[in-house]
Amino acid sequence: MRIVSVLFALIIFTGCASEQESLQGTWSTNFDTEETITADAWGDNTIEQWNAADNTVIVRVPDDAEWSPGTFSKIIYTDPVESSFYYCTAAFGKESLDAALNEAVSVDDSDPDNSGCGDFAWTKMTLK
Repeated sequence: MRIVSVLFALIIFTGCASEQESLQGTWSTNFDTEETITADAWGDNTIEQWNAADNTVIVRVPDDAEWSPGTFSKIIYTDPVESSFYYCTAAFGKESLDAALNEAVSVDDSDPDNSGCGDFAWTKMTLK
């Protein structure tokens, strides 16, 4: 039984790592900008927590940022399809990781090109 538990944990861990790795790279957005995602950063923000099981990333904005310095944001993303995915910054400007993580958000990815991220469309990322 212990071997099964260890194997299950390895499968889950490996799956999460693979999804994180699949989002790493330099991306063009539908807003004519470029973003780079690494194991430690999403654009200029530091990745504090990545939960591949629910497609959520919590990032910390740098202390020297022009907007909302030192705060935390919750990013929700779609699964990548054909070198593209969408994301929504569902909570931003939160004072702590826990506040961003526990922020109740309502997003809808059924029509991400047009709506579902608050009053806006989602950001589309296409691998460069």
